[in-house]
Amino acid sequence: MDPADHPAGDRDVAPSQDIDVGFVARVADLARLSLSQEELAATTDDLRAILGHFEAIGAVDTEGVEPLAHVLSSSGRPAADEVAPFPDARVRITANTDHAREGFFVVPRVLDETAITSGETSGGPAADDPDAGGLPSSADDPSFEHDPGADPEDLP
Repeated sequence: MDPADHPAGDRDVAPSQDIDVGFVARVADLARLSLSQEELAATTDDLRAILGHFEAIGAVDTEGVEPLAHVLSSSGRPAADEVAPFPDARVRITANTDHAREGFFVVPRVLDETAITSGETSGGPAADDPDAGGLPSSADDPSFEHDPGADPEDLP
């Protein structure tokens, strides 16, 4: 593709040498950025360097080089959506952590004691009712006590 045919080819882009502190201050003002004089100077230098890299890339002779849409050749069709078996999923997933017990992840308590004993579990089944499908109770297990200042790495 000829650079003149490119959609952005007709835009006036300032060469890196034309970038000055006033230009960066104007752009910063448009972006509602408040920059100190030191930040304006540093940003001006950074922007000049970035645009200099683009100028170097733009100077490369690409005559005869086919445009590359993607590094991998693909038909663009998504892969087939097939359900694959995942045996022992719970065992395999909890094997990735030291914070698992009886097939469940061990996490700090997020409900206070009154919510646990009254069965309030944010609309889910009561944790203490095994017939309700909830998780086993942790109210009597001291290793589940939550200390807000504790390091998560110290969990059992």
